Amino acid sequence: MNAIIKYTYKNMTKYLRILLPYISLSLYSSFELYNYKLTNLLKKEMNIDFPLKTSNKENILILTSHLYVGGVENLLDLLIKNFQQFNFVVVVDTFADQSALSFYKWKYLYVLNRSIKDSYKIRFIKKLIDYYHFNKIIITNSLFAYIYLPLLKRERICVFDILHVKEKNNFFLYFSKKYDALIHKHITVSQSLRDYMIRRLKLKQEKIFSISNAVDYIDKFNPNKLRRINNKSKFVISFFGRLYYDKNPMKFLNLAFKLLEKNRHFYFNIVGDGSLKAKMIRKIQSKQLRDFFHFFGIVHNPQEIIVNSDLVVITSRHEGLPFAALESISLGTPVITPVLGSLDELILQGINGYLLVSSSLNSYIDVIMSVYNKRIVFERKIVRESLPEKFRTHYMLNKYRMLLSENEQN
Repeated sequence: MNAIIKYTYKNMTKYLRILLPYISLSLYSSFELYNYKLTNLLKKEMNIDFPLKTSNKENILILTSHLYVGGVENLLDLLIKNFQQFNFVVVVDTFADQSALSFYKWKYLYVLNRSIKDSYKIRFIKKLIDYYHFNKIIITNSLFAYIYLPLLKRERICVFDILHVKEKNNFFLYFSKKYDALIHKHITVSQSLRDYMIRRLKLKQEKIFSISNAVDYIDKFNPNKLRRINNKSKFVISFFGRLYYDKNPMKFLNLAFKLLEKNRHFYFNIVGDGSLKAKMIRKIQSKQLRDFFHFFGIVHNPQEIIVNSDLVVITSRHEGLPFAALESISLGTPVITPVLGSLDELILQGINGYLLVSSSLNSYIDVIMSVYNKRIVFERKIVRESLPEKFRTHYMLNKYRMLLSENEQN
């Protein structure tokens, strides 16, 4: 009997850990809508006045569940800004953070909040499909899109899905496999995730393309074009990410407190916004350590913050291939992180960062103190030069361009 209870508890906690990020995100929904108020649309039986078609460009539909300032959105932003030959229409099917609505200036963006019934969302998307005559749909991080794909798929439409996180019991991987017959090509942000889908999920390798997230290595994230302040009185450690449960900013805060107990030369940048920000500030103030922290909020161009940091630290509960790490290495700033997602493809131990053997605070502290005391030495020029070409935007965009052009020819 005890064995049965133990087994049941173990499985319950396993799935709760998977669901908890989604549960926690749902607590902060503002139920606001961008571009079109669906409450009015429902009354009008979905009679929608869509923007007039102003060009002969091909239209591509992107379906995603949440809109934050983060890695998934940064990838979509790169595609939208660099592929001017397409009109991208983005539908967010659950929730959009207000700061993200201000951050991303996408021309065609529809947010269907979670208070709207799925049946109405489907009718809305079907109207979009009929109006814009999409030949391509891109799905990324949307359970809704996968579940209702059989109702949305048309014969002329090629479906692509972009997969980010390599984790056991990942819902997106499960649904990607479940609806494989309806999906034209799977795109993974890392080679290891592609290998996992072939080896463990038994998907056909010819259907899976690895296209890594990437940064503008030559121009935007080039330290030679930025001003670096040599402030030897401070050792600056930076955190980049939304201040929500999944990025675990409270762990970064606890790490900072432990480091300040050892040495008051440490200084901490926190770049990002979210529901945990107020709690973090209260905790810092209660310890009377406000002078050791700087909250930047959401920053459009974080280059100068990164280049003037000694280390960038990742404390996330799960990751794919985070842009914060790519941007940091491109600017010559080493990254300290546990082994998460596909970071082991990017981090070269002791060269451009450090992969921790565990995610405990002591593991972080040991490595950071070793860097601070110069037992581990990183050369910024070598850190930057270690970034392989596949993590640079020209390479990434060429692969996406080839994939979409190949589809046009077919």
